[in-house]
Formats: sequence, C-alpha cells, structure tokens
Amino acid sequence: MEPATNPPVPPTSLAGRLFNVLAAPGEVFDEIKSAPVTTANWLLPLLLALITGIAAVLVIYSQPAVLQQMHEQQTKVLEAKVKAGTMTQAQADQAEAMMDKFGGPGMTKFIGCIFVAIFVVLRLFWLALILWAFGKWLLQANFAYGKALEVVGLAYVVTILGSVACALLSIALGKLVTASAALFAGDMDPQSVMHTFLQSLDLFDFWMFGILTVGLARLASVAWTKALSLIICYWLVMEGITIGISWFFTALGNGFK
Repeated sequence: MEPATNPPVPPTSLAGRLFNVLAAPGEVFDEIKSAPVTTANWLLPLLLALITGIAAVLVIYSQPAVLQQMHEQQTKVLEAKVKAGTMTQAQADQAEAMMDKFGGPGMTKFIGCIFVAIFVVLRLFWLALILWAFGKWLLQANFAYGKALEVVGLAYVVTILGSVACALLSIALGKLVTASAALFAGDMDPQSVMHTFLQSLDLFDFWMFGILTVGLARLASVAWTKALSLIICYWLVMEGITIGISWFFTALGNGFK
C-alpha cells in the first residue's frame, strides 16, 4: 500500500499575497521565488500606489490650512534670503508675487501629482535594481530582475498605507506632515538640515525596508542579518546624499555664509 501523499498547496491569490506580505513576508517571498515571474505582483501594487498617492495629494492640497502653511514657509525662506543679503526686498516682493500668481491650489495639486507619479514609478524600478545588484554582485545569488520587481512591488503595500496615513495626519493637524520623527519637531523648516534628517526617519519607510530585507534574504538564500546590513548601508548612503543636497542648497541660498 502506497503511503498517502499530501496534495500540493495551491498558490496564494494576488489579493492574499498583498495582505500576507504585511504579516508573513517570508512565506510570500518563498512562494514567488519558486514560481514563474508574475507581472501582476508588481504592476497592480504600482497602480494602487499611484492612485492613493495622487488622491492623497489632491486631498492634502485641498486643505486651506495646509496651503496657508506652505505660503508661510515660502515667505520665511524669502525673508531669510533678504536678511542674509542674498536677495533684495524688491526681489523678494517680486518672487512672492510670482508665487501668488502661479502657486495657486490648482497648480500646486498639478505639480504635486506629477511629482508623486514620477517618484512612485522610479522608486519601484530603482529599488528593484538595487536588490538585484546586491543579490548578483554582493551575495552571489542568481535571481532575475523580475523577481526583485515582484518583491518591491508587493512591499509597495506599505507605500499605499503611508499615503493614506499622510493624508489623514495632514487633515487632522492642518499642515503637511508625514509619519516621521519630524512630526514632533514643530513646523517644517525647508532650510533646516536637521529637519531633513528627521523627515528621513519615516515609520513606513522603515517598515518597507524591513520587508525588502526579508525579500532579499529569501531570494538570495542568505541570513536576514546579511541582507539587513546591505539595506542599512543603502539607507545610510541615500540619506547622506539627501542631507548633503539639502545643506548645499541651503548654503547656496544663504550665499555660503
């Protein structure tokens, strides 16, 4: 008599993977590792991230308090430049008039939507490239770029949640905020390098990078600590570049004084 064999476990549905990646990412990535590359694993989350991101922009920039806060920040920047001697009062008045003319709610929403769309799309392919490069060149793993796209795409569920949280927080507080350490640092100062650093300490970014760590470890068949060390190094380099750019433009605006 032949021993009974367990029936094969049916593959999880895409909806199931999108939910399970938040609670049990290792199981999800083990499944996609052994399956053929599935475009829907990254395309659907990308589309959902675009929709929620654009919707969040439209909702946030429809709040009069948020628009007023942004106008006050721009005014403070111009005043600081006048005080630093890099701009005359007449030039500041002219710049403020231009902002009032072309920086209305409609244009602000349009620019915000374009920025979000470009950022969401480019970030997906960029992060997938980083995971693939880490796997191929540093971990000597052999997985396709499409698999890295699937990992990042499924991790984009966190980006979707982050857009919703950002919109709700901004509505509740009456100012443009994210779920980062900058939330506890008072009003945003676009010229503050410290504020730029605090904004980088984002809860949803850390959550997403945690999922990417699991995904890289499973695709490359390495310990999660090894994958985590690479993800941390990447985060430190990117934040260093971001803070450096922030410092440069702040110093440039102040005439390097």
